[in-house]
Amino acid sequence: MPTIAREPRYFERMGSALGDKAQMVLPHLRGPRVLDVGAGGGELTAAIAAAGFRTSALDAAPDAITRLAALGVLWEVRRGYAEQVPQLFPEPFDSIVVSVLLHEVYSYGTSRGRFRCCSGTTRWRSP
Repeated sequence: MPTIAREPRYFERMGSALGDKAQMVLPHLRGPRVLDVGAGGGELTAAIAAAGFRTSALDAAPDAITRLAALGVLWEVRRGYAEQVPQLFPEPFDSIVVSVLLHEVYSYGTSRGRFRCCSGTTRWRSP
């Protein structure tokens, strides 16, 4: 897995819109198990946990994993990519959040490749 490094200002910028993100995401979650894919610094992930969900986080950046683990409120924290969810998390999720991930995928190549990892998300865990 390639190493992805995030600068502190990246985490600050992503965390600055927490109120808006939480307002958009929280009402749509079904629980109790929620996975935040591309969790970054974990501000939204922590808000989901604070709302009473059993929250897990996934990110590819080692510094993000360090930040997520330090929150101390998450059920599970794993390093990896979206397409690895079935292997990294054996238990099904009731909701999967990819809100932070979506602004990143445009740097991954063609439009077909951009969404390949996300297209199967609902198939992974839908009833």
